[in-house]
Amino acid sequence: MLVSTDRISVFDWVFPTGIPDKGRVLTQISVFWFEHLDGSGWREYQQTGEICGIRLPAGLQQGAQSAGPIFTAATKEETGHDINIAFEKMVEIVQQTRGKYIEAYEIVTGQAFAWK
Repeated sequence: MLVSTDRISVFDWVFPTGIPDKGRVLTQISVFWFEHLDGSGWREYQQTGEICGIRLPAGLQQGAQSAGPIFTAATKEETGHDINIAFEKMVEIVQQTRGKYIEAYEIVTGQAFAWK
């Protein structure tokens, strides 16, 4: 749950005066982004019963607490929305990228990359 108010707090101290309409404006900003981003994990769960390749229990309600943390990897797309991917796919992408960096290092320095 997200609560926005007109109050101001700093270092656990709540000031006696607030900023008029601060809570309303923050709530409107949040609503805009929630609608703009459109909760891709929930949509994926509704379609497949999974999020990023992780099978979740059937019948979950939106906003229900999970049994534990869920690692949700996604690609960074040039256009449109990012795409949720399974952990294994993320590892594959990272290994390919790491290989390219190692190759570039060796070309630039003329030295073999040494693992520490």
